[in-house]
Amino acid sequence: MARPDGTLDEERFSRFFRDFLMSGGRYVRPADTFPSFESRYEATGFSPRALAQELNESVHLYAVISSHQPDENAQVTRALAGLKHA
Repeated sequence: MARPDGTLDEERFSRFFRDFLMSGGRYVRPADTFPSFESRYEATGFSPRALAQELNESVHLYAVISSHQPDENAQVTRALAGLKHA
């Protein structure tokens, strides 16, 4: 989620976390992204290691789905590109 100059793309970073939260089926207003994330995990006794693993897996899928990186399977990349242009 870095720009070509290596700096953080804050808008893309925020969109990822919001979409990650909403993948559970609950709408999150853009302004509530980080407070919602904090409240979801701070009060649950979560495992930081498990959360990091889940975020790492999700960010990879997110990059593929959002066309920022190709999937290992070229057919998946082509299918997603077809959806983008449909």
